[in-house]
Amino acid sequence: MKLWLKTVLIIGISLVVVMILLSLLLGTIVLERFTAYEREQTEQNAARAATVFWNTTAAIDQYANSWAFWDDMYAYIADPDPDFIEDQVPPDLMPGTTADPTNFQVMQTLLFVNAAGDIVWGLFYDRQQQTVFKPPASLQAAIPPDHPLLQHPDLTHGNIGILMLPDSQLLVASRPIITSRGKGPSQGSVLASRVIDEYLIDKIEKTINKPLWLYRLTAADLPADVQKAADALLQSSSSLTPTVVLPIDEQSIAGYTLLRDISGEPALILRIEEPRTIYQQGVTGVYYLIAALCIVAGITGIGMTGVLHLLVVRRLAHLDSSVQQIRAANDLTSRVAVSGNDEIASLARSINAMLAALERLMAERAAALAAAEEANQLKSRFIANMSHELRTPLNSIINFTHIIKNGMRGPVTPEQVAYLDRVTVSGNHLLGLINDILDVSKIEAGRMELYKEPVALAELVQSTLSSAEGLVKEKPVRIHHDIAKGLPVIELDRTRIRQILLNLVSNAAKFTHEGSINVRVWPEKQDIMISVTDTGIGIAADKFDTIFEAFRQADEGNTRSYQGSGLGLSICKRLVEMHGGRIWMQSRVGEGSTFCFSLPIPPHAEPFMDETRSETEVDHASPIVMVIDDDPSAIEIVKTYLRQVGYAVIGVTDSRHALSEITRWQPAVIILDILMPYQNGWEILATLKNNTPLRAIPVICYTIVDEKPMGLSLGADAYLIKPIEETILRRTVQQLVDHTARIVIVDPDPVVADMVATCLDQNGYQAIRLGENQSTLDTIINQPPDLVILDLIPLSADGLALLHRLEHDEALRSTAVIVLQTTEMTEAQRAHLHDRIIRVVQKDGMTPEQILVQVQRALTQQKTRAKTESGGHL
Repeated sequence: MKLWLKTVLIIGISLVVVMILLSLLLGTIVLERFTAYEREQTEQNAARAATVFWNTTAAIDQYANSWAFWDDMYAYIADPDPDFIEDQVPPDLMPGTTADPTNFQVMQTLLFVNAAGDIVWGLFYDRQQQTVFKPPASLQAAIPPDHPLLQHPDLTHGNIGILMLPDSQLLVASRPIITSRGKGPSQGSVLASRVIDEYLIDKIEKTINKPLWLYRLTAADLPADVQKAADALLQSSSSLTPTVVLPIDEQSIAGYTLLRDISGEPALILRIEEPRTIYQQGVTGVYYLIAALCIVAGITGIGMTGVLHLLVVRRLAHLDSSVQQIRAANDLTSRVAVSGNDEIASLARSINAMLAALERLMAERAAALAAAEEANQLKSRFIANMSHELRTPLNSIINFTHIIKNGMRGPVTPEQVAYLDRVTVSGNHLLGLINDILDVSKIEAGRMELYKEPVALAELVQSTLSSAEGLVKEKPVRIHHDIAKGLPVIELDRTRIRQILLNLVSNAAKFTHEGSINVRVWPEKQDIMISVTDTGIGIAADKFDTIFEAFRQADEGNTRSYQGSGLGLSICKRLVEMHGGRIWMQSRVGEGSTFCFSLPIPPHAEPFMDETRSETEVDHASPIVMVIDDDPSAIEIVKTYLRQVGYAVIGVTDSRHALSEITRWQPAVIILDILMPYQNGWEILATLKNNTPLRAIPVICYTIVDEKPMGLSLGADAYLIKPIEETILRRTVQQLVDHTARIVIVDPDPVVADMVATCLDQNGYQAIRLGENQSTLDTIINQPPDLVILDLIPLSADGLALLHRLEHDEALRSTAVIVLQTTEMTEAQRAHLHDRIIRVVQKDGMTPEQILVQVQRALTQQKTRAKTESGGHL
C-alpha cells in the first residue's frame, strides 16, 4: 500500500473515530440536558393541570358556604320546615323539574344534612337528561354519619375533595351549618358537588390549553403507560400529589399526577400529553452540530493530508523514486537530492553515504573479481597446459609400453613383461589423477560441458562392466549385474555416465577383498536408478556428509593403502547433478557400501528394444553377426562386446534352427559354439562349407574345446577359446568383415602418429602416416581411404581445408573421419564439424584398445550409412 494512501486512511479513520466519540458525547450530554428540561416542563404542566383541577372546588365550596353560613338554614336544620324550601329554593332547582344547564355550572348536587348525619333535603342534576332528581341512593350510602365530609372540627373551614362512587366520581365541598355570625354549635352540613365528567375535563383543557385525561386507579382496563405511571406514583413518597413523566414516542410525552379522595386515599390519575418540541429542538441542534463538526473535520483532514503530503509523503516518494531509478540504472555513482534539515533529509544523506560506500565496495569487488578471474584463467590455462604436457608423454609411455609388452616390436621375457605391467599400472594411475584434476578444474571454472546423445543405458552399463572385469581379475571378487528390461533410451553424455559408473565400480573393487560387486539398474517413477553395492570394508556413518567433498576420503589413512586423490566421488556428484539427478550412499562398517544415483527420464522417452526380444526388427543397414550357442549368457556377452561398435547381433540357442536362420539373415560373420545339444558345431560347420550359397560366410569357432586344427580343417576362418578378451573378439570380427581397411593418420605429433599406426598395423589394418599439407589432400583425393584420423587442434588452415574437402567432395563420400582433440572443443569449434565426422575422440589418455574400438565403430557406422544411402545394397 502506498504511503500517501496509508496517510489518508490513518487521518480519515482518526477523524471518523473522533466524530463518533463526539457524536456519542453530544448525544449523551446535550440531549440529556434537553430531555431533563423537557421533563421539568412536563412536570410543571402536569402540576398546573392538577392545580386547575383543584381550583374548581373553590366555586363549589363558596356555593356550599352561601347556604351554610345563614341563620335561616341554621333554624331549618334544627326544625325542618317545608316552607323554607319553597321560599328559598328556586323553582328550577326543585327535583322533578327540567332545568337550564347554565344554572348548574358550579354544582350538580346539593345536600342538607343534620347533625345526626341524615339527609334532610337534596337534589341531583343529571346533565345528560337536563333534569333535577332526588339524590341517588349510592350517594346517600357513600356518606355515612361518620364520613370525613360531615366532620367539622374547625367551624370556619369546610371540607373539599373527591368522593368516589361506584359508577362515578364527584368533586365535593362541605360546610358546617352555623349562624350568620359564625356561631355554633354546628347543626349539620351543607354538601355541594359536581360530577367529574367530560364537561369538567373540557373546561380544564381549555384553561390549560392541553389535552387531559382522568383515570380511576381501580379501573381494570388502564392503558399500559397509565398503569406504569400509576405504579411509579404509588411508590413515590415525594409529595401528596407526586408527578411522573413518561415519553410516549419520539413525537409526544405525557405527565401523570396522582389525585387523592376526601379520605386521603389514591383515587384518580391525571394525565396530560404534549408534543416533544424541546426534545426535537435538541435532536435537531445535535444534528446540526455534528454536521458542522463533520465539515470542520473534513476540512481539517484535507488540510492535514495536504500538509503531510507536502512536507513528508511527497519527499519520501521522491526519495523512493530516486532510489528506484538508481537501482534500475544500476548506477552507484548517482545520488539522491537532499533538501531541508529534518529526519527525511538525514535519511537522504544516509542513503547517499550508503551509495558511496557501495560504490567503493563494488569497485573493490570488481577489482577483486577481475583479479580472481585472471588468476582463475591463469590457473585453468596452467592446468590445461600442464595436463597436456603431462598426458602427451605419459600417453606415449603407456601405449608404447603396451606395444612392447605385446611383442609388437620383438619378443620380451616374462620378467620384462612384469616390469612393463608395473609401468602400465603406474602410468594409468598417474593418468587418472591428471584427468581427475583437469575435470575438477573444468567444473570449478564452469567450463564442464555435457555432449548428450540418445543412449541405451542397458548396453552402456554392460559394456562398462565388461571393461571393469580387469579390476578384480586378481581378487576372489565377482561383478554381477541386474538390469531391468525395457529401459528407455534417454539423452545422456555417454562418456560421463561411463566415467561415473567406472569410478563407483573401481572404488568398490578397490575396497572389496573378497565377495561380490552388484550393479543394479531399474526404473522408479520418473527416474532411472543405478546402484553399485559391494561387500567391502564399509564407511563410518560420520563420514557420510563429507564423502562427496573434493580431496576427502572415508579414511585419510586409506590414501596410502588404496591410492587415490579423493576427487572421484566429488566429480561423480557434480556430473550426476549436471544430468539433473542426485547421488547418495548407504554403508555399514565391515558389511559393505551401496552408492546409488538417479537419472531423470524425459516425459516421452520410449523403451529400448534390444535384439534379444526383437530379432525380427534387426537393422539391415548394420553388419549382422549371428551367434549360435546354447548358452544365452554367452550370446549376451558377445552382443555386449559387438553392439558397441555398430554390429547387429542375432542369437540362436537351438542348433536345429541354425541353418534356417543363417539362410534367412545372411549374416556377415557367424560365431559358432561346438558343444551343443541336438546338433554340434562340427556338424553345422561342415554343412555350411558344403552349402554353396552359404560357403562364403566367415565362421569363427568360439568354444571351450581346444580343437583349433580340426576347426580350421573344416573351414573355420578363426578359432577362439572361451573366455575371450573383448578386444580380440572385436578385432577378429572386424578383420573378417572389413578385411584390410586403409586408414590415413594426419597428426603433427610423430609420437602419437607412430603409436596409432603401430596399433593399427598389428591389428590387420593398413595404416598410412601423412602430414597436414596440400600433398596430404592430394594423396587422399587420388586414393580415397576407408578412414581418416585427423588432429585438428589447433585448427590450422590446412587442417580446416582438408576437413572441408572431406565433408563436401563426393569422391570421398565413403571415407569416415575421426577427429582427435587435445582439449575440449568449444561450441564454436564444434560448429565447424559436419555430420560426416563419425567420431570426436579425446587424444590425451587414448589407449590402443580405445583406438581399435573407435576405428571399428567408425568403419561400421560408415558402412551402415553407405548401405542406407544406396537403398540397402552395397
